[in-house]
Amino acid sequence: MKLSIPGITSLILTACLAATLWAAEDTTSANLSKDSVEIRLDNANQSLKEQNYDQAISELIKVIKQQQETIDALKKDRSVMTPPAPGPNATQEEKENFLKQISKSLPFIGGGLGDAEEQWKKAYQLQHQAIFDLSRKAAIPVFEEAIKEFRVLVDYYPHSKRAPQSQRQIAWIYQTQLKDEGKALVEWKKLIDLYPNSTYASEAHSFTGEYRR
Repeated sequence: MKLSIPGITSLILTACLAATLWAAEDTTSANLSKDSVEIRLDNANQSLKEQNYDQAISELIKVIKQQQETIDALKKDRSVMTPPAPGPNATQEEKENFLKQISKSLPFIGGGLGDAEEQWKKAYQLQHQAIFDLSRKAAIPVFEEAIKEFRVLVDYYPHSKRAPQSQRQIAWIYQTQLKDEGKALVEWKKLIDLYPNSTYASEAHSFTGEYRR
């Protein structure tokens, strides 16, 4: 059953309040396995697709409680902040964005909340279309749209397995398709900064020349 707008707001506010209160609790229960976290994130992902915010938030609360030590560590780093709950007059889109932002703020959630794989397919299909189905001139705006979609994945799912690859595709498109060396260099460096241990880092170094240092 889909929730009303006021009902969604109430649940989100309750979830944020609960997460705050748990920070002061003595969490003595045994930690759950990594597999259980992935299952809960998959459940939350499916609930979001079905717009079942009640279930999605319930699953996320369980993950937040389980990962309390991680949250406490993140609180010490002011660069990582949990997004504030939307107000009572927020739109449904704002509430959906709030849920997505959790994946950006809490690294252990990244890649499980929302559908990073679907976002990847959307971006990759645009890239494929631009390369194989369009003339050089007609392909330019489609490549630019593909870059936007790859960037959504990097911004909203920065800890997903597709994020380093998406950042690589952004740089690659600028480098090889749009022939914009300046923007390509910026994006290759960004890949190195964000994902220095990824399989794409060496490729980025080869383009920036930093591998010679």
